[in-house]
Amino acid sequence: MESSQSIENNPQPLSYKAYLFMLRLSEEGSELLSIPKDSILKELLTIQQEIKLNELEITILAIYLERFGWLCREPLDKTLAFLSWTAKCMLNENRGEAESMLQKKYRFFHEYPKWIAKYRKDLIIGYIEINFKYKKLSKADVTSEEIDCYDYNLAVTQLIESSTRPEKLEG
Repeated sequence: MESSQSIENNPQPLSYKAYLFMLRLSEEGSELLSIPKDSILKELLTIQQEIKLNELEITILAIYLERFGWLCREPLDKTLAFLSWTAKCMLNENRGEAESMLQKKYRFFHEYPKWIAKYRKDLIIGYIEINFKYKKLSKADVTSEEIDCYDYNLAVTQLIESSTRPEKLEG
């Protein structure tokens, strides 16, 4: 991201691959948390649109969630916001405007420095681990029966909902 662009004013559409990554994460979280998959997917899509995560950053988020995020005792929106922001920061140095925007959107974001200090050891990731997780998330391990049962209308509806929120339509 260029230094002259704000994270708010730099719309980044969600790719189909990124959507599939989010879908797989929501399925994993649903199994562990006993929360409906659609609720988790909605939270993931919301935070993706706010922080503008790309596929690589979603991969890093997936590693964090697998390591400790799903079992973190913090509220899900807070955990996802902090882990997503950490994934974003891992690959991007210019974050001033974005961080101030997140502090305005999330009342709890002022707790981020304390949170990151607490989990610092769990946040260290190697490139081999990122590559392995990316390949795993990218792997098309669905059967033909699952493809026949996949609800494409639901997928399209969720993508439209995440991109047509009122704040997206105003400017």
